[in-house]
Amino acid sequence: MTEAQQRGGVTGSGQKLLTLLLRLLALRLELFSVELQSEIERLLRLLLWLGVGLFLGALTILWLGIALLSLTWNDPTARIITVGTIGAVCLGATIYVGAQVWKRMRISGTPFAQTIRELGKDVAWLHDRARK
Repeated sequence: MTEAQQRGGVTGSGQKLLTLLLRLLALRLELFSVELQSEIERLLRLLLWLGVGLFLGALTILWLGIALLSLTWNDPTARIITVGTIGAVCLGATIYVGAQVWKRMRISGTPFAQTIRELGKDVAWLHDRARK
């Protein structure tokens, strides 16, 4: 085999490898963009529900507080107990909702997990290919 043929073979292999790497990169970027869109939609949905929940919760607390205070307005001791009870219930509800939001955020997993997994497979494949 002549030197020119060997260089052509090496150049051809290099071009094939570069083409393959570019295709892999394009696929991974496409996967990343799909996952990014999915994460954005999930975040917007979460923020929408969080806003609606906060608004309705605030209205509920306001009207329940007004109703309870109007029932106990004449007795100062009953007023203090009512305000303390409302405060304790609101605090408990806030802690419960915060725990639920934290739980849902942890369950959702790592953002872009599929892209990271695929990139790991690509690195392993290229590493195995380089050994041959």
